Amino acid sequence: MLVELVRAKTSDGLRLDGSLALPVGDSEWIDAVILLHGVGGSFFGGAMFEPLSNRLLELGIAVLRVRSRERTIDRL
Repeated sequence: MLVELVRAKTSDGLRLDGSLALPVGDSEWIDAVILLHGVGGSFFGGAMFEPLSNRLLELGIAVLRVRSRERTIDRL
């Protein structure tokens, strides 16, 4: 799966990272899904996110996987 690394900055200056994968085709019923990991997880790995992302892309749905604010603060 090819992804584009994305970055956003919060109003208080904290940088949040993620990845965006775009499907080859289009879905008729939904444009995108945002996958947000739980505590202790990450947006770039995990046994659940990878197969789920692949299936959503097959259905023509874009997938945005993001790092949560809590995880980012833990790393400071």
